[in-house]
Amino acid sequence: MTESAGNRIHPAIVFGLCGAATGVFSWLTTFYDIELFSYALGAVFGAAIAASIRYLFGISNAGMLIIIAMFGISWQTAHRFSIHFYQGQESMVLIGASAGAIGASILAICFAMLFRNYRSMRRVLGTILVGALLGTILNTESNYSMFALFVLWQSGVAVSLGYDRQVFEN
Repeated sequence: MTESAGNRIHPAIVFGLCGAATGVFSWLTTFYDIELFSYALGAVFGAAIAASIRYLFGISNAGMLIIIAMFGISWQTAHRFSIHFYQGQESMVLIGASAGAIGASILAICFAMLFRNYRSMRRVLGTILVGALLGTILNTESNYSMFALFVLWQSGVAVSLGYDRQVFEN
């Protein structure tokens, strides 16, 4: 980590770009059996965020592995939740909001465990709210809405996690 890297580049921008790029990757897997990729998609998202944190601010190898694992768990949990409760319903808004909130909650807990400056109700609830709101995009009937869901949810939640630079400073 270089001192100037964290000061020059705002983490929300870097995290948002990571979320958008991995969101496109997640969407591309919808053309295949997404069940095969469920955990890996979150882990790739987590690896991008963990690498960004390491570059901008520094983080231990153990911290990186925790982030990667928790992002994988978050992605898979939200995905499985939405599949479990989807029963051919016309409106997926409530299911999407719930799945989005669940996924974001896991990530907020992960960040609260790793970064003591993230441990405020405002930060945690903000991330959960962003996840829930962007989760409402869920619509399994359209591949374009899945594109919007993956790219917007992943980048939006990533931005909310990196919004406050002070979270990563000791």
